[in-house]
Amino acid sequence: MLARFFIGVSFAALLAGPLSAQSLDMTPTSDRILSDPTYLPLKGEFLGESSYGYSHNTASYSDSSGASLANSTRHLNTLRQSFAYGVTDDLTISVSEAYGFSGATRTTTSAGVSNNSLSGWADPTIGVTYRLLDQRNNPASLDLIGHYSPDAFSAHPAGAGEDGSIARGGPQADFGLAIGHQTKAFTIRGSVTATYNGRINQLIPITGTSNSVAAFWVPSVGIQTQTRLTPRLAFDLAGSYNFNGSPVAVNGLSGIQHTENLGDYEAIKTGLNYHFIPNRLVGSVNYTHTFHQDTSFTFPSNSALDYSRSNSENNFGVSLLYTFK
Repeated sequence: MLARFFIGVSFAALLAGPLSAQSLDMTPTSDRILSDPTYLPLKGEFLGESSYGYSHNTASYSDSSGASLANSTRHLNTLRQSFAYGVTDDLTISVSEAYGFSGATRTTTSAGVSNNSLSGWADPTIGVTYRLLDQRNNPASLDLIGHYSPDAFSAHPAGAGEDGSIARGGPQADFGLAIGHQTKAFTIRGSVTATYNGRINQLIPITGTSNSVAAFWVPSVGIQTQTRLTPRLAFDLAGSYNFNGSPVAVNGLSGIQHTENLGDYEAIKTGLNYHFIPNRLVGSVNYTHTFHQDTSFTFPSNSALDYSRSNSENNFGVSLLYTFK
C-alpha cells in the first residue's frame, strides 16, 4: 500500500511539472512566494493565516468474528488562527490556536441511536523552522522543523449535559526535515517527520475516573507540490503516509487493559490559491481525504472483547494568508 500510494502521488507531481513546463517558466528561483510549500517570512515580517475547516468522519465497528457492532459519523467545524514571525531570513517562530464548534457524533447500534455534541479549544501549538540551506546559494532548500503542543485543555467525552471536548488530552511534539526545489512555475518539497504523542488522559466526569492511552511515536513521509498556473493562481497537490503506533490503553473505571493497534493512514490534499494582492494577501480553498487502515483493539485478559474499526475522513477548508510588518 505504501508503494502504491507514493507511486500515485509521485506520478501526479512529476506529470504536473513537465506539463506546466510547456507553457510556464520552469527557471529555478529563490523568491519567497506566499502560499508556496517552501515559503518562510523574511526578517521582521509577520505571516498570518485565518482559516475555517469542516471535517466529516465515518466509522464502522466489528467484533472478532466480523459481525457489525456499531456505525458512527462525526462532524466538526473549526476556526484556526496562526501567526509566524521571521526572526531572521532563515529562522521563523510560530504560534497557532483553534476552536471547534457545532460538532456532533452520531452512533448507531442494535440498541438504538445516540447523539453527542462536540466543542471547545484545541491545545495551542508553537513552532520553529530553521533554514539550513537556502536556494539562493544552493540547488534546493533544506529546513529543520519542530512543533510542540502542551496539554493545555482537558479532554472528556460528552455527558451530563456537557459537550465533548476536542482537546487531545496530552502533549504532542513533532520534529522534521524538509527539502524543496522551487522554480518560477513549480515547487516540489519532500519531508520526513517524527511525531511524539504524549500520554493521553481523558476525564470521565460522571465517574470521576480517567481513561489513559500510553505515549507513542508516528513517523511520516510526505510530498508537497505547487503549480503556478498564472501569476495569481496556483494549484496544490500533496500527500503523506503515516506509520501509526500501537499504544496500550487502560479503562480507569474497570482497570481493563487493551492494545490499540492503530492502522497506518495516508492523506491526499488538493487546493487552489489566488493572490488578491500579489504576495501579500492570498485566499485558498482545499480538500483533504484521509485513508485509514483498519484499527484493532485487543484485550489480553479476554479475547472475546476484541473488536476492530474501519474509518475514513474528509476535510474541507478555506483560508486567508497575509503578510505584514
